[in-house]
Amino acid sequence: MAVFETWTSYDLQQPLKPRILDGAIFTNDNDANLFGIILTDGGQPATLAGTVSGNVIKSDGLTTAIEGAFSGNRAWVILPQAAYSVPGPVTVVVKLTSGEIVTTIGAFVTNVIRSQTGTIEDPGTIIPSINTLIDDITSALSTIPPDLTDLKAAIAPDFSTSQDYDSGDYVWYDGELYRFSADHEQGSWTGTDVTSTSLGLDIVELRADMEYDITVLYARVVRATVAETKEYLGIIT
Repeated sequence: MAVFETWTSYDLQQPLKPRILDGAIFTNDNDANLFGIILTDGGQPATLAGTVSGNVIKSDGLTTAIEGAFSGNRAWVILPQAAYSVPGPVTVVVKLTSGEIVTTIGAFVTNVIRSQTGTIEDPGTIIPSINTLIDDITSALSTIPPDLTDLKAAIAPDFSTSQDYDSGDYVWYDGELYRFSADHEQGSWTGTDVTSTSLGLDIVELRADMEYDITVLYARVVRATVAETKEYLGIIT
């Protein structure tokens, strides 16, 4: 785990001033920054008792409340994902609560910098929205039939003597997939108005390919180029 730690010393005998940081934190991070206080009293380690908490005041005016911790005369908070959500100035206030007494024991002022926009450019292609891409994947997975019978039916129906078929319709007959080359009125199978397709579907193999859960499939999308993703899924236009 990589966590950037920023520590500053405050003495209870001196006025408390926020520490203005030269560095920055970045959107989309989570538990990535620790802000800590080393508290002294007249130069000697202060005695801490109670609970430590923090408030992250963001540039949109909202405050994210977080729990903190302490050991000896050191107290700290670690920023959760919500603290990084809005680009702009941010203030991190660390408080100590002991009984009825609530004391601000330190404060930091920094800046949240945008680390990613809503549009990602892949070489030669632009993904309009990562969320849209993931929604497309999730939607595609939800349409996968739960068993082999449903999958076969989703491709084409079995031939029926009581059904009319139009030229271009697909049907299963005697375990093979056919496409009608002419209109076929209800009645017996003739075999003269159909062509065996060259679709080449191997149902077992197709089913195996579709058994990726959303986590594995998402990982493949992240690693692949947009073109590879479209080819693999066959669902994104």
